Amino acid sequence: MRIVQTALGILLGLLTLGVIVGGVSYLFLQNLSRSPAKPSFAAVNPEKKDKSQALQLSDDGSYPALVVYQGELVVRDSPASSGKVVDKLVLDETVVVEGTSEDGRWQQVRVPAKGVEGWVGNGNLKRAQ
Repeated sequence: MRIVQTALGILLGLLTLGVIVGGVSYLFLQNLSRSPAKPSFAAVNPEKKDKSQALQLSDDGSYPALVVYQGELVVRDSPASSGKVVDKLVLDETVVVEGTSEDGRWQQVRVPAKGVEGWVGNGNLKRAQ
C-alpha cells in the first residue's frame, strides 16, 4: 500500500509540474506572437516657415539643404560619432551645407536660424531647390 501511495504522489507531482510549465510556456508564447503596438509620431514642424530667405546660393560652394531624417538628427562638434552633441535637428529644418569630411561620411552644416555650426552624418540632408 505504501508503494502505491508513493507512486501516486510522484505521478501527481509530475502532473502538477507539467501543468505549471505548460501554462507558463503558453502565456510566454502568446506574448511573443502579438504584433507590437503601432508607433505614433509627433507632428513635426506643424508651422511651415517661409524658407525663401534661406535658399540663397553662395559663392563659397555652400548650399541650402533640408533635413530628411525622420527622427532627431544630431549635430556634433567634430566629424565623428564621439563628437560632443551641439544641437538636434528635425525633419524639414533648413541648414546650409558648408562641406564634407575627407572620408565622405559627414557633412559640415550651419543652422542660420539657431546660429549653430557642426557636423551631421552624410545622407540625412537633401539639397533645397
